[in-house]
Amino acid sequence: MTTTSSFTVIFSFCKTRPEKQSDGEQSETHDAQLQEVNVPDTLLRAADILPDEFPGEGIQCRVYQDLPVPLVPKMAELHPQASHIIVANAMTPAPDDESDFNRWYDEEHLALLSQSPLWISSKRYALLSATDNAPRYLAIHAWDGYEAFESEEYKHATNTEWKHKVVGRVLQRDREVYSFVKVISPVA
Repeated sequence: MTTTSSFTVIFSFCKTRPEKQSDGEQSETHDAQLQEVNVPDTLLRAADILPDEFPGEGIQCRVYQDLPVPLVPKMAELHPQASHIIVANAMTPAPDDESDFNRWYDEEHLALLSQSPLWISSKRYALLSATDNAPRYLAIHAWDGYEAFESEEYKHATNTEWKHKVVGRVLQRDREVYSFVKVISPVA
């Protein structure tokens, strides 16, 4: 019997598009998709069976499982149709620091982020499988706009003594900021 569970699968197709900035400089935009899907348990290791030389510019597949997140205000108020910013912050703590890392996220960091006026939601995940050397933990934060990063509450949440201690000892860190485009509805 096949069971089904909910996981967040991140596909990063690493498709780059040149983009001209207002000052005339060229930059690159990377297309990525973050999607929460229900998958049969037999497919949980799907990332492990993809060929190393998959055609294209490099496809990454990361499968993360939801972590319980302490309830904080507005947690369920994500408005997927509204324009907003998504911050995907992934880290691998040192094995000796993993407990302190998770306590910092659960006891301090998420509670402080939620006090920022433009914060919408935060969700945490643990890595199950990946085609690349992906960080062990992923946090996805939704914000109403880039102005959120200028608020005193955000600056405080990202500048505590505990944060500097924990993040200063991580072995790996990836941070990406995305502009929300649209929700893709499943095919019936």
